Formats: sequence, C-alpha cells, structure tokens
Amino acid sequence: MARLLLGTRGSALARTQSEWVANVLRNTFADLSVELRIITTTGDRVL
Repeated sequence: MARLLLGTRGSALARTQSEWVANVLRNTFADLSVELRIITTTGDRVL
C-alpha cells in the first residue's frame, strides 16, 4: 500500500480543501493511504 502525506494549513478552509483532495485520491487509487498533516508557518503564529 502506498502512503501519501498531504500537508495543509490549519484553517477551516484549507483543511476542507485538503480533505476533498484526499478523498478524491482515495477514491481514485484504492491502494493509497492519505494522511493529512497540519503545517503551521511563522506567519500563522504571528497573525
């Protein structure tokens, strides 16, 4: 089984979009395991 680590920002919009992409990939490639990883940047922490 292939594994894909999908990085995303932590906002609700970014997580929703990334989950949509992950679901499309899972449905297209049955042997693919997709894991979402939230990435926090310096800009995210400052704002």
